[in-house]
Amino acid sequence: MVYNVCNSLKNRRLAGSISIRELRDLAAAMGCHNQTEFGRRLGITQSRVSQILSGSYPIKRGPLMNLVRTLQAQYARQSEDVDVAATSPLAPAGSLARREQ
Repeated sequence: MVYNVCNSLKNRRLAGSISIRELRDLAAAMGCHNQTEFGRRLGITQSRVSQILSGSYPIKRGPLMNLVRTLQAQYARQSEDVDVAATSPLAPAGSLARREQ
């Protein structure tokens, strides 16, 4: 799954919260298969992840938002790197870039 968050980052850079959709996309991009794993990577409990994803505890400005935005930017860059490799005529025949085409 290619993680496409570039437009989201541009549109929400100054936003005061992070959407549930953005978090679900980030968890998928990070390869997290459950809330416990996602929480562990964010440094929060599974219970807090559940509250966030249910909408009862929005992520507002602060350290957690900064971490999530940083991870979004990191995974967006990785996604762009894969996209560039996929269009490169120099990509190795057995590479991920070739398999996705």
